[in-house]
Amino acid sequence: MPAWEITTLEYDVPVERLLNRRLGEDGEGFSLDVLPDGARVHLRGGKAAERLAGAVTKILLRDLQYFVLARMTDSMPLSLGEKRTVLTDALYAARMHEETTAIQTALTAFFQTERALCLDGFLHFRMQEVLMLWQLCVEQAASKVLLQKEYGELMQALQSYVRSRAARMEELRLCIHEDGSCTLSDNDQLEIEYADSSPDGIVTLLVNMAPRRLIIYDKSGGTQQHLCDTLLEVFSGRVVMKKG
Repeated sequence: MPAWEITTLEYDVPVERLLNRRLGEDGEGFSLDVLPDGARVHLRGGKAAERLAGAVTKILLRDLQYFVLARMTDSMPLSLGEKRTVLTDALYAARMHEETTAIQTALTAFFQTERALCLDGFLHFRMQEVLMLWQLCVEQAASKVLLQKEYGELMQALQSYVRSRAARMEELRLCIHEDGSCTLSDNDQLEIEYADSSPDGIVTLLVNMAPRRLIIYDKSGGTQQHLCDTLLEVFSGRVVMKKG
């Protein structure tokens, strides 16, 4: 019965248990011996190398992936809560781009001629494109978290600014259309058609107009929900939202 040694020097993972789980998903006909840094696996059958390659592919792309992404995330200057969010999002993105065929093919060829594999070595020298993809997933997730953080800080600053300003008019009515354009009117029947569909432009305009009470008629059918949420936050305490 052929045997292979699977080890790792970088990651504190139970290689023997991982192999037992992944090989067990494909049936029986194997046995395992625990080694200091991994496990020795004995496999029966004419396609032992292919079967072991399938199991190790899952260990690399599923089980070890978490620890690799966690290490990438931990190096970022983020809070613990932010790191958790980044890791969760990065894991999801990496799984969405998972490609097993090339890795499994390379492992099958390796196991047909070699009897020992260090997971770390294969990961760093034979999976560089995968590592680059994982790093990109982490960086994109971190960028999203930082943008959300900056957005939250901006909303707090705008909200404080609006509260500190004296009202320049008693009431302002804002009708939001599907394309993001708006119609504004006040108690004096002043009506303004505002064609700029950018949320930043509308928020800036309303902050400068400084109404004591803002009534929003959302006729966008949900297409301008982000704008509505922003206005509800910035003008908190002085805004009324009406749908349809």
